[in-house]
Amino acid sequence: MKWLQSGRRRDLCVLLYGDDGVPAQKLKTALERRYDERIDPKQFYGALEALERLGHVRSRTEGLSDVYRDSRQSASGLDPEGECRKLH
Repeated sequence: MKWLQSGRRRDLCVLLYGDDGVPAQKLKTALERRYDERIDPKQFYGALEALERLGHVRSRTEGLSDVYRDSRQSASGLDPEGECRKLH
């Protein structure tokens, strides 16, 4: 398994883990509150797109919102909780 090199990507996976779907804006707000700073939208969506490209998350459109969820069925075997435990 390849480790995520970006802390933001790891944090997004942790926020999505076990959830059926979270709107992108809600994810961005949760990260901004956690980091206590504004996140550039291009960087935020770039991180989400990279995770989707790597197969860690999946997206769908609900109304006007893009909704993201973890992809535990991916071949990568991503376990964000286990990854976080290993980092501490």
